Amino acid sequence: MHMIIAGCGKVGSGLALLLAQQGHTVTVIDRDPAARDRLGVTFAGRFITGVEFDRDVLLQAKIETADGLAATTPDDETNIVVANVARRFFHVPNVVARIANPAQADVFSRLGLQTVAPTNWTIQRTADILTHGHLQSVLTLGGGEMDVMCVDIPSALVGHSVRELNIVNETQVIAVVRHGRALFPTSGLTLEAGDCAYVAAMSSGSERLQRMIRVG
Repeated sequence: MHMIIAGCGKVGSGLALLLAQQGHTVTVIDRDPAARDRLGVTFAGRFITGVEFDRDVLLQAKIETADGLAATTPDDETNIVVANVARRFFHVPNVVARIANPAQADVFSRLGLQTVAPTNWTIQRTADILTHGHLQSVLTLGGGEMDVMCVDIPSALVGHSVRELNIVNETQVIAVVRHGRALFPTSGLTLEAGDCAYVAAMSSGSERLQRMIRVG
């Protein structure tokens, strides 16, 4: 897949290196030529010096054939413009923008753009670790509103139905791993010793899930 990263700061450079390691074709745009140094000498992608939302620069990055674009500059307004241009005028299928100010999320939402807000995510994850440290989060969705957690089934829940872990609008078991094999959490599935349940939990449901696991 052809990916464009607008902004080569810590986030942009790290994302570019990760995508390149995964085998994607990556082009990075930054107005500061010195930002290229963050990518290192082994980076196999392209680096273009220029204004991130400039049409000619984006065409040079082959945005017309891009599968995805991430706007990761330190400036929210720049990210709004880059992401909107990519989605609206070049019809890039996957566009995401990093925002430092959570208040800007409404602007992106009205434009139909996906965002990542590190501040909101960090606050939510830190609170989760402090209050639910024994529940291992394997994936965070949205702005931190939902986590997918790996829950080792305690002995008190062995023999119980998997549906007992479900709380309407708060938690939902999405898979059970047993002896290395993934199982669909059908309503008749009974929990066994050694099972690991993968549970999607809203922030409001994490504490109830913790109590449920603790008391069985």
